[in-house]
Amino acid sequence: MHPRLALTGINAVAIAQRMLDQPIGARGWVVFERILVAVDGSETALHGFAVAMALALERRAALDVLYVVDETPVLQWLANTYAQPELLQRLETGLRAMGKKILADCETRAARAGLRIHPIIDEAVGEPVASVILKTAAGQHSQLIVLGTHGRRGLARLTMGSDAESVVRQSIVPVLLVRHAATSGTEPDTAGASKR
Repeated sequence: MHPRLALTGINAVAIAQRMLDQPIGARGWVVFERILVAVDGSETALHGFAVAMALALERRAALDVLYVVDETPVLQWLANTYAQPELLQRLETGLRAMGKKILADCETRAARAGLRIHPIIDEAVGEPVASVILKTAAGQHSQLIVLGTHGRRGLARLTMGSDAESVVRQSIVPVLLVRHAATSGTEPDTAGASKR
């Protein structure tokens, strides 16, 4: 059975419709026709992808899967060393190839569940990954952004920063943060649709 993300409560649907300015479906659920999920190959991101996939299947929504080539760590490392231009080109090519492999894995997982996805690769050059996610969401007309998160708090969040937090703070569409199974203690079931 897919994780249920239905709104419950007497006034929740009316409140959600006003706040989100989204159409309400026949079952009283907010309708998301286009969902964006960002992946980076980590277990946390794949957990977010699994939830986004289940939601897309349940809602019959289009699912855009974004991999952002983040060159920031490479550029920071290169700033402290001398590197030949060929090395930079190989690193960039490697990051892009890794993204294609991750997206191909997502396509395979989605196909097994009976879902076609729209894979997208973009680059974060001189800007935060969160900005690329938000620009992609705007360009794709996404109605929901799904992100896997470690759920870090306190000093860990402060020292590491949080792309997810930046997306939540700046997004004009709803954002669903999905904690990794090791953090939340739950596993999504994406084996198939629930039997009614």
